[in-house]
Amino acid sequence: MNAQLISISPASTTGDNCRYVNGRQTPKALLGVGFFLSVAGTAFSFREPVFPVVPVAITPPPRSHVTAQEQKEMRSQFRRLAKQWRDETIFLSSLDDIVMHPAYQKIISMGASAVPLILKELQKQTNHWFWALREITGEDPVSPQDAGKIKKIAALWIGWGKQKGLI
Repeated sequence: MNAQLISISPASTTGDNCRYVNGRQTPKALLGVGFFLSVAGTAFSFREPVFPVVPVAITPPPRSHVTAQEQKEMRSQFRRLAKQWRDETIFLSSLDDIVMHPAYQKIISMGASAVPLILKELQKQTNHWFWALREITGEDPVSPQDAGKIKKIAALWIGWGKQKGLI
């Protein structure tokens, strides 16, 4: 299939308070930011939501909802995946390759339940767990000036985990 992109442009406006979309005048406050796209001669209109997207912090379920056996199995699975990830990425220099490794991605897919395990692992040995922590929690306690300072980043995440009662 070979579709050609002909044009993409902001939706046309008529004054400060409204726009024309599909031939109808629509108040900007209801529409959001709009774009028209023409692909192979067919026109489409898109719009971004008016309301801001707010990241939601994920917290592990209360421990009473997870049985002791489930916790044991989760820890075992985490340890197995973490070992596989470390063993198979030890000689990689590309952070993209390190964090896209299948075992690392499976750990991320464990969700909020993996966060305390990752933080405990980070306490034992500094490693590239930061991407997973940001992905799972939607939070980042690291300021831009600390970027690249692995030990500092690890300390900030460990402090974050203690503050949240996760470790």
